[in-house]
Amino acid sequence: MILLTGCGKSSDGLVGKELKGVVDGKTDAIFTFKDDGTFKVVSAQGKPNAGEEFTGKYEIKEENSKKYLILSYFSKYIFGADIKNKGYVEYAVNGKDSYVYELEKDGDNYKLEAPKEGKLKNDVRLIGNDN
Repeated sequence: MILLTGCGKSSDGLVGKELKGVVDGKTDAIFTFKDDGTFKVVSAQGKPNAGEEFTGKYEIKEENSKKYLILSYFSKYIFGADIKNKGYVEYAVNGKDSYVYELEKDGDNYKLEAPKEGKLKNDVRLIGNDN
């Protein structure tokens, strides 16, 4: 079990960025993180539901020197349907279904991992939309 505490004020550089959500090298969605604590995710072009979007809340929390990205729950068909062990990132946070990823900075980009034991079976990243 992971207990996430803290104020959630740090954005770890996400604010104002538009990032591609990439699973195993393939763009799955585009994320935009706003300074008011909201994000928008849009299903990538070329997918059956291209253009489908969701707006929700996000937080960055730190626990035991690790940072976690907490996202409001949204359709896996927008982002993440191909993540093989997706159950490792689905949690109830403050009584609401959420996605929780361990956030690892990788240069200007971010690697997303499961916060539970083990790693995701897929390579899941948020990378600059200009890459």
